[in-house]
Amino acid sequence: MTCNRCQSEACNTFPADVRVYLNNSRTVAAPPMNPGPIITVCLSCGWSEFTAPPSWLAAGWLRPIAAPKSYSNSHRD
Repeated sequence: MTCNRCQSEACNTFPADVRVYLNNSRTVAAPPMNPGPIITVCLSCGWSEFTAPPSWLAAGWLRPIAAPKSYSNSHRD
């Protein structure tokens, strides 16, 4: 595998536990989701990446929460 940042061939993969915080209560208190992703790390420059597992997507944790409508937008004088 080649690093996307420095083009080094010195990349390795590692299993990981990852917790994603989206600044709301449903993710702050949640434990890491299983299975954890496999992280690819460049051993030359430190660049890393992972792909969210299908179970994360199916759980809906990465979907944005709709912002509440403000009073001024929903009320006309």
